[in-house]
Amino acid sequence: LDLNPLSQSSSGNFYSNQKELEMAINELYRSGFYANDPDRYTDSFWERGNLGNPITFGTINADDGQVLEYWNGAYRIITRVNSYLANMTKAANNTPGQVYDRLQAEARFFRAYQYSNLITHFGDVPFITEPIDLSTSYSLPRTDKNKILEFIFSELDWASQNLPKTYGSGELKRVAQGTALLIKARTALYTGKWAIAKSASEAIMKLAGEGVYQLHPNYEDLFKKSGQASKEIIFSI
Repeated sequence: LDLNPLSQSSSGNFYSNQKELEMAINELYRSGFYANDPDRYTDSFWERGNLGNPITFGTINADDGQVLEYWNGAYRIITRVNSYLANMTKAANNTPGQVYDRLQAEARFFRAYQYSNLITHFGDVPFITEPIDLSTSYSLPRTDKNKILEFIFSELDWASQNLPKTYGSGELKRVAQGTALLIKARTALYTGKWAIAKSASEAIMKLAGEGVYQLHPNYEDLFKKSGQASKEIIFSI
């Protein structure tokens, strides 16, 4: 039987050309995959009559909606990247080498970024770097976060070396060299790796010295449409 549908794409016949590789990477930018820590979990938030929340009450657990959203979103991206990296060689012969490497760098950046979020929120977590079947996923143990941290730094280094410094006007929100350095610096800061945080931050400052980044002249504009293309922005979804 021919198991691949002829009328639409499937995992069996996808990743076969540059367009499909680009479509797969564009999927990783979907805003629904990115859950931020809500301000109500911090001491910067207060409203009259506020009775508290799971953080202030100390009752948060794995069934909390915010926790589930964070966890599930991260592993959705990790799963997609693992599938992408395992299959992208199908398009190696019909995709320009520079584009091929840049797309791979974007994929590896997003996976490292999500693992950074996971270990800084949950500590040791299941560590998956290749496609696995559903039955295997049920019995995965947690991996030491320090081992995952080494992987994160290595992946971000590779990404920063293979991502462009800037993009054209139609691709302003794609991750770039500075984006990988930014996440490396922040991850190092959150995990107490001060020398790594300093080195990555200095690399971003060097990019700023080259004109890649600069502070926006009008702070208010950053919250308006007119500021969406500001050189102050290193990473946005």
